[in-house]
Amino acid sequence: MSAGRTINTGSQHWGTPRKYVNAVREMFRGTIDLDPCSNQYSIVGARVELALPKHDGLKEEWNYPRIYVNPLVRH
Repeated sequence: MSAGRTINTGSQHWGTPRKYVNAVREMFRGTIDLDPCSNQYSIVGARVELALPKHDGLKEEWNYPRIYVNPLVRH
């Protein structure tokens, strides 16, 4: 299932669809402090984005109150 996404198996750059980013912002009252798994195509707009490949967000500090990670699971 694609959950409304267009699947591009030739790319490893996956972005969160705008409708989900908007829902997360609404839940967080407008602010996302950290996107630890960002990339150059990210539309999340967090105050801090740890963009690959320069940063490995899994190895960085996550000491922020509102963190968003796209829970994409590839089968």
